[in-house]
Amino acid sequence: MSLPYHWRLLLSLLPTVWLVGGCQIDKLNDPIIIPGIEKELYLNLWENLLPAGNELWFKLETIENEDCLNVGIQSSLIKTNRNIDFDILSIVAPMDCLPGEAPARGEALVGKLDLGTYEINVHLRDEITSRATLEVSAEYFRISANEQNGFLWQHTELRRVPAQTLWGYVSGSDASLLNTANNWRTQLTNIGTPAGLPRGYYGHFAIAPTDEIQVANAPNTPVLLPFLITSDANNESITQLVQSLRQQAPAGLSLAVFSGKGASW
Repeated sequence: MSLPYHWRLLLSLLPTVWLVGGCQIDKLNDPIIIPGIEKELYLNLWENLLPAGNELWFKLETIENEDCLNVGIQSSLIKTNRNIDFDILSIVAPMDCLPGEAPARGEALVGKLDLGTYEINVHLRDEITSRATLEVSAEYFRISANEQNGFLWQHTELRRVPAQTLWGYVSGSDASLLNTANNWRTQLTNIGTPAGLPRGYYGHFAIAPTDEIQVANAPNTPVLLPFLITSDANNESITQLVQSLRQQAPAGLSLAVFSGKGASW
């Protein structure tokens, strides 16, 4: 598969763009960042939750779909003290195309970060540089961007998931399952208390301005009941509850549970 036209155009214009310079973007629907280059990529923050300590990742995806489901984005990242250099290199065509349309995707490990501020330089093939500052606190990762040339920070704040957090959903393939789904969610939320977290984007889930819980990658089903709690329950007791519910599950009803320590059921 050949490189998409918009990327071939971007790369052919890099010398010209280097002379022209960049400008700051303000709105997602602005058609052009700098002459000749459209906004092609989303760059996002993601925290991988692990028992031994969480890791920050950069995640990339194209704004437009590609012609295969498994197109990649090649990148490299170097972290030196409190400086992060992230190079976006190229779209990578798969050896075996999975038919369908989806964004090209890539990711890069930033690692475990101490609290404080970091300087970020995002490079498009070492030719166009966009600068940003990353603030790391116990509650969030926050980006202050000077430029966004060729890409958009999809979220400029990623709130951190406390270790004692449990979240997930109960889903049903038919509206007739709503009462049972509500009962399941009640049993799950009874092992903790309301999380009381600030509204915002947490990566694994989001709390909307309306306080609605939006769980990442939840299915689009007629019945979908998300939940978010704080719980001291150990993994064994959660496993027993989840297994008990699944053993009595009617056809079409399912659940998923996740923990701030990286476990999933």
